[in-house]
Amino acid sequence: MATTLLPPNPMSSFADSPDLWLTGHLKRQKQEEHIVKIQAVVKGFLLRKRSRPLKIPQPSSLQELMRHHGLSVWADACPSAKDALLSEKAAKERQECLFHATMTLYLLNKGHYVQDLEWADYHERAQASCAVERPIETMWEKFKHVLGL
Repeated sequence: MATTLLPPNPMSSFADSPDLWLTGHLKRQKQEEHIVKIQAVVKGFLLRKRSRPLKIPQPSSLQELMRHHGLSVWADACPSAKDALLSEKAAKERQECLFHATMTLYLLNKGHYVQDLEWADYHERAQASCAVERPIETMWEKFKHVLGL
């Protein structure tokens, strides 16, 4: 029958160098903190997703979204994204309108809808910038632009 020999020192290798154990312990603790943070983010996302109504259709424009949240006054005053791209005055008016709509949502204790307004504005501006036709530059205009004239 074969006998197994025990090592001469039955102590752990960490007993000789406690700094290794401490380093490993701190790494494990940090990993656990990251895991807990990730779990909290996922749990929060799932709770928000469950709390939102499922069958409400999303408004197709920023003005419709404003009206949906009771901001009809600001929806009527807000110029379209295409107008805002073509005119600096309309762009300022749109920015002011969004600011006032945001503040109104906060005052109505509906601050969680501000992000929806911002996303609707972003997507509407992105679609408008693709739709706006820019005039074709002539060769002379390109040359002046390159030279900085």
